[in-house]
Amino acid sequence: MFEINVNGTDYPLRFGMGFIREANKRISIPIDGAPGASRKVGLRYIISDVMDGDIEALEDVILLANKTETPKIKKDELEKWLEEDANIDTLFEDVLDFFEKANTTKRTIKELKQIAEMLTEEALKAEA
Repeated sequence: MFEINVNGTDYPLRFGMGFIREANKRISIPIDGAPGASRKVGLRYIISDVMDGDIEALEDVILLANKTETPKIKKDELEKWLEEDANIDTLFEDVLDFFEKANTTKRTIKELKQIAEMLTEEALKAEA
């Protein structure tokens, strides 16, 4: 279990199946060759966005991961904390580290890191 402390209150974050379902609901893509069928891929996008340093994605991750837990953090309280008091760099690192350790997300983040490394290598070769 991962926790964040906001204004003296510990808020648990759970990256379980509920988190996966909620994240995946956010984005669907059509499946080639299967008219009307789609694949839910929101988790990949939200993790990619956090890897890219997107603060809105980080906020979404925290809210989704706290959704099934008690106490619940309020969005306005979280936003104020992110704007004024949070160590953003450390928070990004901690969330990414937890993605790597959580049983439900570790495979996805590993695959996304491999893709990012491959794309970086290709970009460097193209520049040379």
